[in-house]
This record gives sequence, structure tokens and C-alpha cells, in this order.
Amino acid sequence: MAGETLPTVDAGIRTNILNLGNYVWYDKNNNGTQDATEQGINALAVRLYKDVDADNIPDGAAIATTTTNASGIYNFGSLNPGNYIVGVELPNGYTPSLTTATSVVPNNDNNTDNNAITLIGTEVRSNFITLTANTEPDVAVDSDGTNGNLTLDFGVKGLGAIGNFVWYDLNRNGVQDAGEAGIPNSTVTLTYPDGTTVSTTTDANGAYAFNNLIPGTYSVTFETPAGTMATGSNLGGNDLTDSDPIGGVVSGIALAAGQTDNSIDAGFHNTCSSIIRGNVWHDADGMTDNFVDSIYPTAVTPIPTNLRVSLVSLTTGLVVRNSLVSGTGIFQFSNVPAGSYYIQVSRNAGVVGQLPPPVVLPNGWTYTGEKLGTGPGRDLLVNGILNVTMGYECIGNANFGIKLNNTDIGID
Repeated sequence: MAGETLPTVDAGIRTNILNLGNYVWYDKNNNGTQDATEQGINALAVRLYKDVDADNIPDGAAIATTTTNASGIYNFGSLNPGNYIVGVELPNGYTPSLTTATSVVPNNDNNTDNNAITLIGTEVRSNFITLTANTEPDVAVDSDGTNGNLTLDFGVKGLGAIGNFVWYDLNRNGVQDAGEAGIPNSTVTLTYPDGTTVSTTTDANGAYAFNNLIPGTYSVTFETPAGTMATGSNLGGNDLTDSDPIGGVVSGIALAAGQTDNSIDAGFHNTCSSIIRGNVWHDADGMTDNFVDSIYPTAVTPIPTNLRVSLVSLTTGLVVRNSLVSGTGIFQFSNVPAGSYYIQVSRNAGVVGQLPPPVVLPNGWTYTGEKLGTGPGRDLLVNGILNVTMGYECIGNANFGIKLNNTDIGID
């Protein structure tokens, strides 16, 4: 009635309508940003703290605890406005990933950065984030309404690693021996436990490494360098020095928490197998251009037919291989054991196991020089004989020059 006071008409204002989240992910490349192939981490303990004085230090014990789901998502609901800190318990072998420049301020509402700032024991914590009713980022930012902030995310990486060496297996024994160099710029691909992949290349010494790995089972694939083939696998009895790939792949690499496995190596050798190849040129310019070649314009006369090439052991002095020079000047010796030899070009055929025949060209022809390789010059003696040392690679450029005595330019 008139003049009456009615103090019993009240209105309640609900404040515990806010929620906070939401993501803990494996930051494989340690760049502090959620990338397309990076996935959430399941079953991690997550704690919520108050920070009333906004000093980035929790005010007492956690007020709530939850765990990430199979997708790495966590959420704290029914929260009042205020300042909060979130902490994530990291298992053995995990550590926070790289912190981005903006993630020190969780209130920036960046939904793809890493807010993991402070590591206290095994728990990584964010700085404080302020929740205010009806002012949080809307659905365009974090897929919920203005009473929730789902941008407080944590990137973590592993402490494990896999490496380490791709080398040229000169003697093809599947073992890293002294003097066998690494192969640079060779492509190596890691397959993660989730099936995603990442590739790298070996450095100048043939070394490679994949870092920031969490516990799990991995595989490594080695690309075969051009001109090579894989050596034997798992030979020699020492996993630190042998070649591991089978069909180019090392599978089932079980990595424990924080483990580094530097035993995953791959050896390759030249596809050429103990072969010596060469050419006999009509060197019409007689080396005046300092090349054992057939480039001179007047070189129109073909080389003689039935030229013979003998491979002679420098140790025994006996012929070990014979070859007939083709009409285009090509010759080849196959299955040559490692050792020191000389090659001689002659009209005379040698006999394996016997002393070499005299080094003589058909009438009207003269030697101009011999050389290994495609560069200029020749060996010291113009005699149709070239010294070679056979290791475990091919020799593909044993070159001999010959010329006609009367019609070609004289020897320089």
C-alpha cells in the first residue's frame, strides 16, 4: 500500500557461467604453432588455479583437475569471473615446446599459439588469463560463445631423437670402415607413430637427425642416392656400425621416453661393380689441344679394327683380362679384383695368365697419349700404357689417343 517498503523483492545474478580450455598438442616441429599434421595428446592431467593478484603465481592449490580427451581437449566449466592459471602435467620424456612471442599473454585470444610458459617440476603452467562474462572471444575465434575462452593451448615436444649416418660403403661389406665417407644431401624420411611423415637431408658429413620425438614406434626410410644401390643389411654384428634398411626402410624403432637412438644407418655403394671402361680415340690433333680426344675436324679416318686391350697386374706382371676394342673405340674389363694394374693398347692379343704381348699399333699409327678422366693432359709417357688402381668403384674413363703418322698433326 501507499508508503510501504517491501525489502523482500530480490534478483539473483548468476556469475559461474564461464568456461576455460582447451587443447594440448604434440608440437612436432617445435615452432609453437598448431600445424595441420600435429595432433592432440590424450590423458594428460590438467589443473586449474586462481591468480587473484595477477602475478602469474597460483594462489594456493588447484581448485579443479581434469584430463585431456583422445583429441587433446580439456575444459573447466562453471567458473566465476577472475584470473586463472592452467597447468598441464607432463609425462616422462616430454617438455614444453618453443614459446611464441605472443603466448606470454594468454589474454590475446590467439587460438593457434602455445601458452606453455613456466615449468614447475613436471607441470607446465600458463600465465594468468582473465575471464569476464559476455566479453570472451566469440564463435569466430574459438567456436563457442562470449562466456567461454577456448584459446588457452599448450604445445609440448618430446625429448627423444633418431639418427644418424648415410655412407658410401666402398668395400660393400655392410659395415662402416675407416676411410668410408658419408653421403651428403641424401633424403631421409621419418614416419611418426600416427603415420605422418617428415623428411630431412644428410649434412656434408652424411649425418642426419630427427629431434623432439615423443615415446612411440617409428620408421625411417632412406632414398637411394643416384648411381648407387643399397649395401647388405645387419651385417658385422654391431648395430652402431652396420647398415640397417631392408628394402630402404628401418621399421619398428621403439623409442622410450627421452631416448636417443643413433644407430639407424644406411650404406650405399656404386651400382658399377668392379668394371674398367675406356675409349681409344683417333686423336688427330696429336694432343696440340692438350686433350686425348677425337674432336679435331680432320679426324675422319676411323681407328684400326681388331685393336686389343690387355689388363696386366703390376704385382705379377701377368695378363688378367683381355678386351677387344669396338668399332667406336670402346673397351671394358669386368669383375676386376681390387689391386694395381696397367692397361695397354696394342694390335697384339694377350693371353690371361701369361706375360703381356708387345705394345705395337698397326702400321701407320702412333700413340699420342693416355689419361684417366675427362680433363686436359696425359700421363708422363706416350707409350699406349696407363696405370690404374682398382678399388671398389668403377673406372669409366681410361682414355687412349692414337693418330695417323702422315696425315694428322704431329705430336706436340
